Amino acid sequence: MEVLLTTDRLLLRRFTMDDADDLLALDSDPEVRRFIEDGEPVTREAAVETIEWWLTHYDPHDIYGFWAAIERGTGAFLGWFHFRPHEGSPRDEPELGYRLVSGCWGKGYATEGSRALIDMGFLSNRVQRVVAETMLVHGASRRVMEKSGLHLVRTFHAEWPVRIPGDEEGDVEYALTRAEWQAQADQPRTRHSAAAVAVLFFVNGATFSNWLPRIPEIRDHLGLGNAGLGATLLGGGLGGSIGALVVGKVMDRLGSRRVLTAAATALSIGMPLIAFAPSAVVLLVLLTSLGMLDVCNDVAMNAQGVIVQQRIGRSIMNRLHAMWSLGFTGGALVGSAAAASDRRQRARAVAGCRSHLVPHRFGRAAPADPGRRAAQCGRTR
Repeated sequence: MEVLLTTDRLLLRRFTMDDADDLLALDSDPEVRRFIEDGEPVTREAAVETIEWWLTHYDPHDIYGFWAAIERGTGAFLGWFHFRPHEGSPRDEPELGYRLVSGCWGKGYATEGSRALIDMGFLSNRVQRVVAETMLVHGASRRVMEKSGLHLVRTFHAEWPVRIPGDEEGDVEYALTRAEWQAQADQPRTRHSAAAVAVLFFVNGATFSNWLPRIPEIRDHLGLGNAGLGATLLGGGLGGSIGALVVGKVMDRLGSRRVLTAAATALSIGMPLIAFAPSAVVLLVLLTSLGMLDVCNDVAMNAQGVIVQQRIGRSIMNRLHAMWSLGFTGGALVGSAAAASDRRQRARAVAGCRSHLVPHRFGRAAPADPGRRAAQCGRTR
């Protein structure tokens, strides 16, 4: 399976001949055909011929072609996207198109896939302008184009071999240039996402360093020697190793934002429990669990940082890791001050939980594609 890209919910890959039945079902959907009726019978043979033709358009080193849209959580076939220059157009001006099953309309898949393809194209430095066309009366498809960043360029009337309702109103062309895409990346929403991710990095570092100065207190509370304490603390490393083995599959299935939200929430609840551990065994189990959650949180947090970096178009990962270091330093200082003042460990743990939850609520503004109206874009040529 040759994958072009993945988003939070979608995987775009090359078509294979095994997709013929799914393509037939898509093209037989009455709701879909309202906007693409071309007079040709819908048969499996036609689906096979279409895929055979699409397969001739793939280049191993190119981003252009027709891409099957697969739902990552279920593996279900949702339809397709195309991203390629139209015949006679410049090589650096690809046309964006999509056709999705009506059952997934209204869930944001068309916008999510379109944005990903647009970003990929401009980030590759091989695209200067993206265009898309649809019927003037196809409001849902036009909204997807607009929410993907494209703007209306013109209304025109084309000669189609088969007339369908709404043809008399004409067609519309939308477009987005590289300069316009770059300007959009600098809009306040993107800056807010960058700030949200930076806060996540800072708080993550502060949370994990904050309890370190209290390790001697935890040791004494549980009646452990240095050797016993060291063995117990190995739970964090064990959990991290387990997390490293599973986080890739979890991310592929759920996407970075969902993993980050779940892991951050679980860490916010789990970290204060360190102060309440009644025995070394319980502490070992708890640290193992927290180590696993921390790896998931860390990988997802960095993935979100990369998404913001791509949208902004400049490197920010070094700054995000600097924020983590600042948070770690600040958390250690606060923890040391609290230990010096003999503040009760459990009260401070609960306060730490609250401080951890607030930034992660703020961090939900980090990159993700909210629900968007999805529909077929363009018409079969």
